[in-house]
Amino acid sequence: MLPRTRITRRSLLASISVATATNFVSTPAPAAHSVVDVLWQQRTTLINARRQIAANIATAMQRLPTWAAPGPLFRNRDGVCSGGTVDHPEIRSASIWPQNEQFLLVRPNVGFYKNQHERHRSGGRAADLELSYNLTRLEKRIADQRLEWDKVGLPALRTDLDLLRREIQVLEERLRSFPPVDKNVAAVKIMLEMCEAKKVGDLAAKRGSGDASLAFLALQAIEDELYGSVKDDVRLLLHHKEIPLKDMSWWI
Repeated sequence: MLPRTRITRRSLLASISVATATNFVSTPAPAAHSVVDVLWQQRTTLINARRQIAANIATAMQRLPTWAAPGPLFRNRDGVCSGGTVDHPEIRSASIWPQNEQFLLVRPNVGFYKNQHERHRSGGRAADLELSYNLTRLEKRIADQRLEWDKVGLPALRTDLDLLRREIQVLEERLRSFPPVDKNVAAVKIMLEMCEAKKVGDLAAKRGSGDASLAFLALQAIEDELYGSVKDDVRLLLHHKEIPLKDMSWWI
């Protein structure tokens, strides 16, 4: 599931309405053996593993030569880098960015060179030779970059990270699919919706207002009826506001 840019009001309010309802299915849920609680613990374990791999990736990135590491697309005439971070390797002889001649494109891709060729088709054979040269140079640079990545184990780490992301998504879908058998289900769904917020800082700043405030109020209302690791996580969230959300064991 792709992350949303904010907690969606509909999904959050739906979870809150379940949390505050009284007509739960009367199914016993022993704390030590609750399927929901076990899945929640499994998710936390995977998140911890994901954080460790992310830290290993960051370390591997630091070991790469600057030109081979992911970096910004552009550099201005003063040497200041900008633009989104991309995986393309840095090219020594940067190209002027057509939309703004104040910027140099330092990490071009194949599409950039082909678009340049299309814009200068009137150049005839000279333009064709320039395209061939640029593509050959880029392919060589990419091959050299792959060697550097292999040295630090970056491809394998990224594969492991993607696998963990998928496993976490599968667990989250299972948790979201549970009927309202008890308050733990409602609490888990509220926390999952909170995790969908894209900016941790924005959500942390809104603990006392708006939809996020409704989430905290709902969790407070059902706190005493929770059990197991879900209860532990909710209590930490409610009573230790000095801890940033990003440092919560269940936060992703």
